[in-house]
Amino acid sequence: MDSYDYQGAEISLKHSSIEAPLALIRYGKYRLARNYHQAFDAINPYKTEIEELWFQEIAQLQRNNRHALFRDIYFQVVGLFTVGRYAEALILAMSLYENLLQYFVQEKVGLDITSDGTTRERSLNVLQNHDQGRLWQHLRSYQCKNGDRLFLDAVTRELLLAVLQYDSQTTALVPYFQRIEAYYQQRNNVVHQLAGLTKVEDMQEEVLNALKQILSKVLLQEQLSLNPFKTLNHVMTAHLSR
Repeated sequence: MDSYDYQGAEISLKHSSIEAPLALIRYGKYRLARNYHQAFDAINPYKTEIEELWFQEIAQLQRNNRHALFRDIYFQVVGLFTVGRYAEALILAMSLYENLLQYFVQEKVGLDITSDGTTRERSLNVLQNHDQGRLWQHLRSYQCKNGDRLFLDAVTRELLLAVLQYDSQTTALVPYFQRIEAYYQQRNNVVHQLAGLTKVEDMQEEVLNALKQILSKVLLQEQLSLNPFKTLNHVMTAHLSR
């Protein structure tokens, strides 16, 4: 189970009579696939045999609770790095990073904007009028690390980062976001050019540490220290040994 190969475990036990452990294995498989409704359906018939914790966690994920989703995706990234699936880990980490960028701008800075092209005009209008236009002035004069000015015709990652840098509530988090952003080109190379990765151990350490620092402002310490997939693996092992 330490390899998170729930699919392989399911195949191995497919014809066994141990129903509850097999249901938990399917639950793990679907939860990793972020198919939360099927994960719930996998364990629902075994309410008296399977711990309430797994029903509580999947209920939050089914409701798209953002904090629950952030935690689940973070530990999926941890799991992928742990088993050496670096490219998948990086791609998922960048997806989490983009969602966290948007979350902090919306929830901490208080700007109802998205990177969705369908809301582009409304989002840009919100940016232009925030803080009596001072934010927009900041964005117009902002220089990216490569020396370029921001592209202000759409809500981009760089623009969201600049917003976080402007607001005193989120300025301290910017270096952690920037550490992750530094790996974004590698992510693009993997996705668009089938390229490999370099310095994977450094990448793993820096990306996970940065994500953890950012998430510490959203999640309780207990939530960040308790890996639900490791716990699930221990529970499955205990069920199988009965």
